[in-house]
Amino acid sequence: MRVSQKEYTRALELYQRGSDLMSALREARTVGDEVEQIRLTRKLSALVPPGVYIHYKTTDEHPMIYVVTGVHIEPSTLEAIVTYTFLYGPRAGLSMPRSLLGVRDGFITPVQATGIPRFKRAMKLSVIDAAKLQSNAWRIAGGKTLGGIQHRARRVLDPRLAR
Repeated sequence: MRVSQKEYTRALELYQRGSDLMSALREARTVGDEVEQIRLTRKLSALVPPGVYIHYKTTDEHPMIYVVTGVHIEPSTLEAIVTYTFLYGPRAGLSMPRSLLGVRDGFITPVQATGIPRFKRAMKLSVIDAAKLQSNAWRIAGGKTLGGIQHRARRVLDPRLAR
């Protein structure tokens, strides 16, 4: 996946915004400001809205596509976690958590070797549409190629395309 200087800058800004929000959330928790904690949690969730995301190592022959269903805050550690489901290969349908801001492999952490975003949103979805794709992941994964998977995902979301 090639990215422009603008996309690289945007990825760094997104990561910095996430880091700043997490710092503010920790501070709000320390002082016991629950209203501020809720506001900041919503802002963190908005950084990675539900949708279809493509991993930076994707090629047409080896697609690495995921559907993100949301971001939540782990109460005990106050870590932001992205929940996503594989839409390809033998792991299709498997849901996994990933740190939003992990130093080495966070969802929005730019890849250190190249500086490009680890994941790029390919399709914005409602929570309901994300759940539809999640529950049909095994069917979508039969597409084999990047184009095939994207086509099958569109057919799941709009059954009229199957005709």
